[in-house]
Amino acid sequence: MALSALPGHGGHPEPEAIQLPEPMSAGEKSVEEALRKHQSIRDFIRAPLTLPELSQLLWAAQNVSLQAVSLNLGAVVIGAFHDMEVKAILNLAEQEEPVYIIPVGRT
Repeated sequence: MALSALPGHGGHPEPEAIQLPEPMSAGEKSVEEALRKHQSIRDFIRAPLTLPELSQLLWAAQNVSLQAVSLNLGAVVIGAFHDMEVKAILNLAEQEEPVYIIPVGRT
């Protein structure tokens, strides 16, 4: 899986693609267990994601869209937006950063 940012703009050079590791197809717990044990956490340490973690999250985001289609719903992954406006609308903590927005609805 490769990750590439949007084309350069505002005089910034074109970013290079980053080769991500393949995502895991089986984790330490099932999706059902993860959903059952999910908690909203608002206190994060300031540490970057690893490439395997990023790869897994991007894979999961893709699968949200595929699951929506299987339920006859529409979904679109939005990755280009005004970060500060999204943070304000979603009331995100200072250390939280929006990466994707995935609206899902009936078509």
